[in-house]
Amino acid sequence: MKRHVLSLTFAVLIPAVLLSLTLNDDGLNKLISNIEHYQETHPQEKIHLQFDKPQYAAHDTMWFKGYIVNAEENKLSALSKVVYVEAINEQDYVCKRLILPVTNGLFSGDIDLESTVFLTGNYRLRAYTKWMQNFPADYFFDKLIKIENDATGNATNAKAIAEDNKLTNSNLPNRTPGDRVNVQNEDLDVQFFPEGGNLINGLRSRLAFKMTAANGLGYNTEGYIEDTQHHKITDINAEHFGMGIFVLVPQNGITYQAVIKLSNGTSKAYQLPAAQAQGYTLSVSHVNQGTPNAANNALSVRVQSSIKSASGQPLTLLAQANGVVKLVSKVNLDGNGTYSTLVPEFKLPLGLVQFTLFDADYAPLAQRLIFVNKDGLLNASLATNQPVYGKRQKVDLQLKVNDNNNSPVVGAFSVAVTTQNKETTINDETTIKSNLLLTSDIKGFVEQPNYYFNYKNESEASAKMKQMDLLMLTQGWTRFAWKDLQQDNYAELKYKPEQSLVLKGRVMSLKNEPYSGVGINLFAPSQLMLRDTVADSKGFFEFSDLDIADTVNFIVRTKAPKAGKNIKILIDDDVPAVSNIKFRKVAPFMLTAPLTSLSNGGNDRPNQAVQESTLKKGVLLKEVRVKLRMPPVIPNSIADPLIRPDIVLTEEQTKGKSDVARLLFGKHGGVKIANNWIFGTAPPRGNNPPEGKMLVYLDGLLTDNLDAVSANNLAGIQVYRHGPQATQITLQHGVGGGFLPDFTPLEEEGYYGVVVLTTNRKSGRDIKAAPGLLNVKGLGYAVIKDFYLPKYDAPNVDRKADHRSTIFWKPDIITNDKGEVNLSFYTADTLGKYLVTLEGLDVKGNLVRNTYSFEVK
Repeated sequence: MKRHVLSLTFAVLIPAVLLSLTLNDDGLNKLISNIEHYQETHPQEKIHLQFDKPQYAAHDTMWFKGYIVNAEENKLSALSKVVYVEAINEQDYVCKRLILPVTNGLFSGDIDLESTVFLTGNYRLRAYTKWMQNFPADYFFDKLIKIENDATGNATNAKAIAEDNKLTNSNLPNRTPGDRVNVQNEDLDVQFFPEGGNLINGLRSRLAFKMTAANGLGYNTEGYIEDTQHHKITDINAEHFGMGIFVLVPQNGITYQAVIKLSNGTSKAYQLPAAQAQGYTLSVSHVNQGTPNAANNALSVRVQSSIKSASGQPLTLLAQANGVVKLVSKVNLDGNGTYSTLVPEFKLPLGLVQFTLFDADYAPLAQRLIFVNKDGLLNASLATNQPVYGKRQKVDLQLKVNDNNNSPVVGAFSVAVTTQNKETTINDETTIKSNLLLTSDIKGFVEQPNYYFNYKNESEASAKMKQMDLLMLTQGWTRFAWKDLQQDNYAELKYKPEQSLVLKGRVMSLKNEPYSGVGINLFAPSQLMLRDTVADSKGFFEFSDLDIADTVNFIVRTKAPKAGKNIKILIDDDVPAVSNIKFRKVAPFMLTAPLTSLSNGGNDRPNQAVQESTLKKGVLLKEVRVKLRMPPVIPNSIADPLIRPDIVLTEEQTKGKSDVARLLFGKHGGVKIANNWIFGTAPPRGNNPPEGKMLVYLDGLLTDNLDAVSANNLAGIQVYRHGPQATQITLQHGVGGGFLPDFTPLEEEGYYGVVVLTTNRKSGRDIKAAPGLLNVKGLGYAVIKDFYLPKYDAPNVDRKADHRSTIFWKPDIITNDKGEVNLSFYTADTLGKYLVTLEGLDVKGNLVRNTYSFEVK
């Protein structure tokens, strides 16, 4: 499919130089053709999840609505029909994984926050499709959410986190862009970003910088720039989340440094990047930036060169958004080596736009990322039939959505009504606007992303767009590399878009050799389902078009009676590795609000799940609080229950899996898999290498043969990484027939952790899987619950207390041809403000988010 590239001529705005498009250039045509080919063969998906509330308590149900859109226009995608949603704890352990069906780009689901699994801490909610696994995990949906479990105890958890510097995924404290944190000399990281990419001697350049404290948050302070002779050049000031900008004209033979003032009163010098002797600069800035609707909003583009022969040399300026070329211009430098033009913003799409300057051979010379704020958002009104309600009173809520021309729109939306939580601020939230327009398209952590979209007037909008530009100067966009495109070197597509639930596997001999041509049965007794297929030449097999729930047990077996005793079946559970990409440097942050304030809007009352159970069954037991923090218990494990493991997999998580090493592969930090064995990593200690084998105990005995172990027959897996916990296990059970001297670090003996495997058979240690047969569970679609809505209009309704924090949740709203929907629900017994949150999009990819509040007295 060929796309039309804009040919732009702005005679009114540009008195001397016209911006034009030349398509009789073979090199340019090839470049544009390669971009279009990449976009057609490697279309990008983006995911957004809306949650019913920003933070949770154990026993709550986490409700969410998902949107899968194409990156080009944010229109609902028909590419993938299956999505994966995961809850990941601070130890990079996947606590819960859901597989959900997708219909027309939409899906919804829920996660029960079991108290034995979801301990107090911060959790990442990650969502992706198989197709998205072809591309960097930076572009998965990834959000941090607080969960508090009163049974684990805040003090205990805070101490554990303080002692473990590996717990890097966290949520952020509420703060304003001007807040400061205390840092020591070695704590502050300062990076410099010349606009366009490089400093060039003799050319005026804007130089952005970003100061980051050890907790990963921006650090606002001041300082100055000086040269090698300590001559002060200019003052600098971090004005927004540690970001700022200054102007520098570097001179040949002179280096520069920034002297930064720290919170303890001392200063520290940071070297600026070295300037190149000659080259090009590219500067792009907003002109007359007012509200998103301002007709005179434009981008000023300026190119400079210090190369004497540059005048007359063919250069090309290209602007693209999400891989779609929006503007191409031939650049002709004047006698001073300068080119400038204006680009009206109405010619560009809403969101991120990347400008790139190319030389005559179409090698990139400079690059600039900028955010265009313009029309492209819907207008939604929310209104209740009265502003104030009493307890258990019916609320009629009307929703109406129009476009920017005030015409009604048909679209998909979701609405949550919650008791308002004072702990959270709108700036901290991940909204459909901040996600699909900003964070889903750039690499790295963005502090308070919704801050840039939360403005009330033209002046505030203009100020926040200036701050957004600082973010653009200091963030990265790498959907593709120009060099790869020019050389037709496209990313390998390992995964196809899933059109249905698929079970893949491989048939192998006990010597790990593939079995080809073997017949395979898939049998689900409860569904009366029987499927047949044949393994290919490499032993691979596949069952597609499955429509089963994750509660269904089914059997995979071979149809080779003679060879059956020598065959094992491996199920492909290809889950992407867990890596805290966007949150790597963010230090742990613990909850400051008590459990009751999270689940009940600040009232000292039972949590959501207790409330729903009470309202349905009419029984409310006295609340019991246990302060002891304990991991899940593995029956018959040799490990002392007081020795806390770093990773625990229960029988529910090992059921249906075959390969122990594969079960751990890529899912847990500090654990690596190579040659079907488990390796651990440890901090540097003397001359010890950074990683090595882990000891594996099988029902109390050391084993070196993981091939004979089927995860399906385990009651659980406990992993103890480096440190005293792992050493304590070996003190009790020995190492290779002997015991370590008391408190000898395990890695000094050549081992880097301990894995404890416990079978689910109380007697005997025969854990080999039945040859040619495998029981599988948990690989189907997650069963989605209905949101419970009490009705208080019945005369005999139960009068048990109702203090739910989520009052109403409706993920499947479709507006009518008037753009309207009418909803109704009942208030609870909780007094105070109730918050209504709406998110969604129309068929054209226009987004909306709006909030509304009413009061219950």
